[in-house]
Amino acid sequence: KPCLARLDNGRCAGTMTIKDVSEFTAETRFPIPFFVDYKSISYDLKATQNGDALLKIFIQGILLTLVGSIESLLTSEVVESYTKTPGDGQRTLLAMGAGNILSGFFGGMGGNAMIGLSTVNCLNGGTGRLAPITTALVVLICTMGAYDVLNFIPVAALAGIMLVVVLHTFKWFSIKLLLTAVLPQFILDKMNLKKRVPRYEVLVIVAVTVLAKFPDGTNVAYAVFVGAAISAWGYAWASGNAFDIREEYLETGQKKKIVSVDGPLFFTYANRLSKILKPETDPAQVEVRLSSSLTSAMDFTGIHVLGQAADGYKKENKTFIVRALDSNKDMWDPASLAQTEGEIGATGSEELVKVIGKVSIDPY
Repeated sequence: KPCLARLDNGRCAGTMTIKDVSEFTAETRFPIPFFVDYKSISYDLKATQNGDALLKIFIQGILLTLVGSIESLLTSEVVESYTKTPGDGQRTLLAMGAGNILSGFFGGMGGNAMIGLSTVNCLNGGTGRLAPITTALVVLICTMGAYDVLNFIPVAALAGIMLVVVLHTFKWFSIKLLLTAVLPQFILDKMNLKKRVPRYEVLVIVAVTVLAKFPDGTNVAYAVFVGAAISAWGYAWASGNAFDIREEYLETGQKKKIVSVDGPLFFTYANRLSKILKPETDPAQVEVRLSSSLTSAMDFTGIHVLGQAADGYKKENKTFIVRALDSNKDMWDPASLAQTEGEIGATGSEELVKVIGKVSIDPY
C-alpha cells in the first residue's frame, strides 16, 4: 500500500515502516525446517507431488541459479574494484550454493551476493572477510532478538540507502562512452572526442538493461543470453577486418602455390578460403599457412573446408599441406596428423611448426 492514511489534500499521513510492509514477529524470528509443522508456518508439500509442479520448480530453479550466479559474479567484480584484490569466482558460487541449500532447508528464500550490502560495506572500510561475517551475525541477532526494533525502521530510509548505493555503483563514465559510440563523426571531431567502444556494445548494454525488466516474464538470465548473442554476432562481424588471405607462387624447380591466412578461420570466412583453393587448376604443390598464433581453424567449418580441399587435391594427385603454429590437435583425427616439421618461410619466421595436414587429412 502506498501510505498509511491520506490527508484532505491527498498527501500521505504518517511514515510507512517495515512493520506496515512485512512485520517481524516472535513466531517468525527462528528458522524452522520446511518439513516441521509449526503454528505460524505451514507448507503444502502435497502440491509439489505432480509432474507440472516439479517441472515448474525445475525451471524456476534453473533461472534462479543463472540469475544468482550472474549477480554474485557482478557483485564480486564491484567489490574487487574497491578492494583492488582478485577474487575467486568458483569459490563465490560454491559458497552461494551451500548457503541456498541451507536456507531452503529452513524454509528460506533463495539469495545471492547483495550488491547493496557489499557496496555499503566497502564504502565504510569493510574490505576484509570480517566485514561480511559481522554483517551476517548482526542481521541474525537483529531478526532473532531485536525484531521489535526492526519494525520501526522507515521504508524511506531503506530506499535512501539504495539510492546512495546506486550513485556509487553506477559507472558514470559509461555515459560518455555511449555518446561517443552513437554520435556522428563530425560531431565527435567538433567536441574533440574519440570513439572508444564499438556500436554493437552499446546495443548490448541497452538490450540487457531493458530485457532485465521488460517485458513481463523476463529477467537477468534472459537479458544476459541476448547480450551474449549480440556480442557473438558483433565479434563474428568485426573479425572480418582481421581476416586476410594472401596468394603467391614460388618457382623453385617446381611451381608451388602458397596461401597465407591471417586471422581466425571459422564459419564466417571459411568460404573465402574455399574459393581460393582450386584443385583442378592449381600447381602440383599447394601449401596453406596459418601464419600466426591467432590464426587457427576455430570450428568444424574451418576444418571441413581444409578437408574438402585435401580430398580434391588427392583426386588430382597433387600435394596439399597445411602448416600452423597452433595445430588444434583435439579437432583432428590423430591418425591423419603428419609428424614432420617445417618453417614458415613466407613470414620470415624461423620457428618450427607442426604440419597438421597433407593429402590424407580426414576431418571426420
